[in-house]
Amino acid sequence: MAEGKKKQKPQTLGLDDHDYIRRATAAYYRAGGIDNPGQSEVRKHRGVFYVVLGIMAEKPVAVYRIRRDDVLKRLKRWPVGVES
Repeated sequence: MAEGKKKQKPQTLGLDDHDYIRRATAAYYRAGGIDNPGQSEVRKHRGVFYVVLGIMAEKPVAVYRIRRDDVLKRLKRWPVGVES
């Protein structure tokens, strides 16, 4: 293992899915979002959790990564496996 690199523990969520979806939806509207995200869910992809807003749309309205400190980070681009 390279110096300075620490092996990270698997991520676990500190809140339930509904809380993350509620927080992501509020952040989406605060940022000026006008579309109704509709159905949303928390998904895990390659060990990282994401909130996907608008899962029934052709393309999600917004995707937020759930960081280890439970802070949501909106992504401009997200992994393809998250939206499918």
